[in-house]
Amino acid sequence: MKQDLVKKEILEIIGNLAKIPPDKIDPGRNFALMGLDSFLMIEIIFVIERHYSIEIPQDSFGQIKNINDIITVVKRVKRKTK
Repeated sequence: MKQDLVKKEILEIIGNLAKIPPDKIDPGRNFALMGLDSFLMIEIIFVIERHYSIEIPQDSFGQIKNINDIITVVKRVKRKTK
């Protein structure tokens, strides 16, 4: 259940920033194909970090190609900070 909450929250954050209804976002779709540029991606990562009080390592940025990747990284960082 908690995993679903992280996914829901991240979809809402991205939906708000990208002005896309969260229920219309495909978490597996590449950000570039969604029309999200690197500046918006930086903002999305910043908001997610603030929301969860975490810091996503910069070396993880290259791994993030879609929302599922962000969810995976957020969960990994949250586990490490416990």
